[in-house]
Amino acid sequence: MIELRSDNAAGVAPEILAAIEAANTGSALAYGGDELTAHVQEVVRSVFEHPTARAFPVTSGTAANSLALSAATPPWGAVLCHETAHIITAEGGATSLLSGGAVMQAVGGAHALIEPARLRVVLESVRWGDPHESQPSVLSLTLPSDHGTLYRPDEVAALTAIAREFGLRVHLDGARIANAVAALGCTPADLTRCGLTWQARVSRSWETIGTARPRLNLRSQSRAQKGRAVTRRRRGRRRPRGPRRGCICMPRPSPSAIR
Repeated sequence: MIELRSDNAAGVAPEILAAIEAANTGSALAYGGDELTAHVQEVVRSVFEHPTARAFPVTSGTAANSLALSAATPPWGAVLCHETAHIITAEGGATSLLSGGAVMQAVGGAHALIEPARLRVVLESVRWGDPHESQPSVLSLTLPSDHGTLYRPDEVAALTAIAREFGLRVHLDGARIANAVAALGCTPADLTRCGLTWQARVSRSWETIGTARPRLNLRSQSRAQKGRAVTRRRRGRRRPRGPRRGCICMPRPSPSAIR
């Protein structure tokens, strides 16, 4: 029998249990200071072909999406996504909670995919600078979509270009990006090299968020610092032990980029 439900409902593969047992020896620094997290970071850098990506483990897809988006969206901002996107239909307002008030705004399009023309119309209709209107800050794409449809690499690049034209950052919800890579016959880097933040599942209940840019700049460095801060803050007072179950990846910030 093939299990088609979320892997959150499935048992853990024996290989994963064995790896967890092998890692449960000695002591390790918390909050990304351990060898396993460092290894995850190097793997992500290799797979996504981005040598300065930062990796931050988190516990679930909702955590990955909401933390990444809250690091990129101010409380008065808005996240644009397709009306069927997981972040607007199935995550209980987690992004609004962690961002301090950012709202989700739906953009239409056939086959559960945002259409470039509709995105442009939405962005051109915004009252930019008006304090009474939430200002779009991030475009979020789901790949594959919640209906199983796909953006090609050139379509991701086209939507990213429109978003950047209006000053938006771009986030890719790629919890099942492996399926897209297999169906499209491309590499993970082909879908993320245009410069966006991504979230990708690397094993059961492991998530990766990353920022892929051809070069570091102030915005990407600052976002990495914010990503590190929000993951630490949202964990509360409990000190975690052992390896994390997910990861956020962003470029390493410089002191001058912290603001």
